[in-house]
Amino acid sequence: MTWVVEGELTHHDTAGHTTTVRPGDLQRLSSAGGVRHVERNDGPAPLVFVQMWLAPLTPGGEPSYEVVRGLGDTYDLPAADARLHVHRPARGADRAPGRGLRVRARRARRVRLGAEDLGPGDAARLTGTGALELTATADAEVLVWEMRDWRRALG
Repeated sequence: MTWVVEGELTHHDTAGHTTTVRPGDLQRLSSAGGVRHVERNDGPAPLVFVQMWLAPLTPGGEPSYEVVRGLGDTYDLPAADARLHVHRPARGADRAPGRGLRVRARRARRVRLGAEDLGPGDAARLTGTGALELTATADAEVLVWEMRDWRRALG
């Protein structure tokens, strides 16, 4: 999974996909039995992106590729039994789900998750908690992976 924060990422792979991924877009590549890919910055501005690797429940299969333009608040990934929540708490509070979480702060000077402060690029891994309050001191974007089997959040 690739989330572009700033700039434009150009993706090309051996399955024939060539795509430009922009801020707010989510790119999913399942390499499955094997695919080669190249990702680079072809734009004039600096490129900042986050790549997140999730193990599938069942390995193998055929490669697949998808770009979701202008992702809203959630994205389900059944192959990994996971859900991505995109939180944008603009100087206020939001709630993060409480099962098997991987949290990554993006576009934020400071985000508070429960009692912990997170800055840009910081990540937290939580298990067995209830819902936590997510508070930002400025406009923020926080990616939260909810792993339905919380033990998978440890990997």
